[in-house]
Amino acid sequence: MKYLLRTLLIVILGTLPSQADEAPGKPSKKPAQDTSFEYRFPKDLEQTPDSIVRQKEWFRDAKFGAFIHFGVYSVLEGAYKGKVQGPRYAEWIWADAKISAAEYREVAMTFNPVEFDAEEWVQIFKDNGMKYVVITSKHHDGFALFDSAVSDFNIVDATPFKRDIIKELSEACHRNGLKFGVYYSQAQDWEDPDAPVMSPRRTRRGVMHPDLPQGFKPDFDKYLGEKSLPQVEELMKNYEIDLVWFDTPINMTFERAKQFTDVVRKYRPNCLINSRLIQQGRNRILAENLELFDYISVGDKEVPTTKLPLYFESPDSVSTSYGYKTFGNHQYHKEVEMIHRLVHTVCSGGNYLLNNGPMGNGKIDPEAVRLYGVIGDWMKVNGESIYATIRNPLPERPQWGDVSASKDGKTLYLHILEWPKSRAITVDDLPSAAASATYLATSENANFAQQGKSLEITLTAKPLDPYDTVVKVTLQESTDSEIRSSGHSNPARDAWAKLAGKSVGRPEFAFVENDPALPNVLIYGDSISIMYTQRVREKLKDKANVYRLYCNGGDSSSFIAKMTKMHEAMRDEKLDQPWTFDWDVIQFNIGLHDLKYISANKLDKQNGKQVTTLQEYQKNLDEIVGYLKKLAPEAKLIFATTTPVPEGEPGRFAGDAVKYNKVAEEVMSKYPEITINDLYSFTKPNQQVWWNKPGDVHYKPEGRSAQGDEVARIILESLAH
Repeated sequence: MKYLLRTLLIVILGTLPSQADEAPGKPSKKPAQDTSFEYRFPKDLEQTPDSIVRQKEWFRDAKFGAFIHFGVYSVLEGAYKGKVQGPRYAEWIWADAKISAAEYREVAMTFNPVEFDAEEWVQIFKDNGMKYVVITSKHHDGFALFDSAVSDFNIVDATPFKRDIIKELSEACHRNGLKFGVYYSQAQDWEDPDAPVMSPRRTRRGVMHPDLPQGFKPDFDKYLGEKSLPQVEELMKNYEIDLVWFDTPINMTFERAKQFTDVVRKYRPNCLINSRLIQQGRNRILAENLELFDYISVGDKEVPTTKLPLYFESPDSVSTSYGYKTFGNHQYHKEVEMIHRLVHTVCSGGNYLLNNGPMGNGKIDPEAVRLYGVIGDWMKVNGESIYATIRNPLPERPQWGDVSASKDGKTLYLHILEWPKSRAITVDDLPSAAASATYLATSENANFAQQGKSLEITLTAKPLDPYDTVVKVTLQESTDSEIRSSGHSNPARDAWAKLAGKSVGRPEFAFVENDPALPNVLIYGDSISIMYTQRVREKLKDKANVYRLYCNGGDSSSFIAKMTKMHEAMRDEKLDQPWTFDWDVIQFNIGLHDLKYISANKLDKQNGKQVTTLQEYQKNLDEIVGYLKKLAPEAKLIFATTTPVPEGEPGRFAGDAVKYNKVAEEVMSKYPEITINDLYSFTKPNQQVWWNKPGDVHYKPEGRSAQGDEVARIILESLAH
């Protein structure tokens, strides 16, 4: 977490303090940073389709999660040897008290949370409406709450407790239906002298590690390669992780951050990654970084004052510290403050992650339990207005509170946070006429009148709830609220992203917005067809919607399965028009993968077995044609022959393409209505000039372009007849 919290006594709803990088009372020498949401979130930002798919699996519906800061610092409670921290976060005590690594290891030997009970923790979270849990697997002090083989500075090896808290809590969460995530400080690690120190004004490397040789030069990449990345890999391999929460990305370049993204995606492709992998909480979001993470972590205790173009999460805490604290300047927040921040966060389009710092003995702070209970009681009555909702679909946040909406666009939830003296509220720019209005807590009708796009509701004399009275307004018509509220939601795009997986980020596999006025063309083929797909799209721009298979085509035996999977996704009943359509042209190319020789999953002409015999290939092609005629009876079919194979190709014999093309032409001769696109004859005279490199079946840009031009020409001819 950010290491310094400005006092929250002056918090006004909707306006929260900015983070500070300097000590309190000392003027910053840095130029003022623009932290406005308008600056930080350019309106043209759009999360990647695969990130949206991951969000929608559970994260967007969850809305409310538990954050936990727990570690060696929990036993110190904000003071060390009589030195009190002041207003700072308790988890920064090592730096604030200028403790040496040897001394801190001695403190670790006193960390023995014998009263920790994962089941008890999870029941508290679950009973109070939280849907997921995120705990500090390693904070900036470098201490791991899991059994790590990478570093012995962990709860099993460096404390008398000897138990893996991450394992126990993960299992308890999943046993009780909660999602589980880990916080991991990827760049800061005070236990390792090669890792950077965020604020030398709080402490210095030499203070933490007084035995370092003179002139020591830290090697950040050494730290990443030897501890940080390996520990993240341990977490991904050994635990069931649904979300990873990175923090304080000092010195994190795109290349460094991508290593972490790749490790997470390798072991946990559906695991969510937050933006603090590479973006500070209050920095401007850069479009080029969006592929590295799935959602935005805004600043600590920060609630957006406007709707954001990207899905986000606000990390709050029940007190002015994240780690457990009893010494120094410290206070708990009021119930009304936290409920209002929860509501504003959800209505702005995000999740609310509310932290507690357990005590050093392993019990959750009793005051945190009480505050969680107040929120939980409110959620039991009003959860419908929070869970599985979308952000305020109206143009502005109303003065009297905020608005959330159901995903189907038929219901608005009016959160009345400030009870008006007039006992009346007005909702302007209503997207549809109201059919009814009821108090969510009692189901009793609320009196309302509507004139044009304005709805006026006459309220009861007093609020039904001391924190937030919710009025449920049912609209006469659905308003497509999810699309209106996010600007980017598209069920068809989401379905395609889930189907294409990692490939969706490549332009060849990108989602194509369907223009119902244009014919629909499908390209099915091997990697050579992938390479010319973009050229075909360029040539057929404004002439056809050009799609291609969501992945590499593979051998002929996989054709029907892959086409069926794609068609089921594209024609899902949940998808809106106009993406559900009929094919006008299908060009399919199968053969190059059939004639490979494979041994132990590697190309091997000496000892390998051919993937598909000529007889099997002939049988498969007959079945494919029958399948396509049934799938798309009105489509014009084009069969593209397999292109030549170079003499030195490691997994194929050069003459095989001719043999397989001959079999294909024999099969197609039975169907004179199928057009033959003879890419073999077209490519053969130019193959040596076009080859990407000797022995490679792929082609340079000029070869790809030429093939794409030829494919586009044949398709246009088919469309013209």
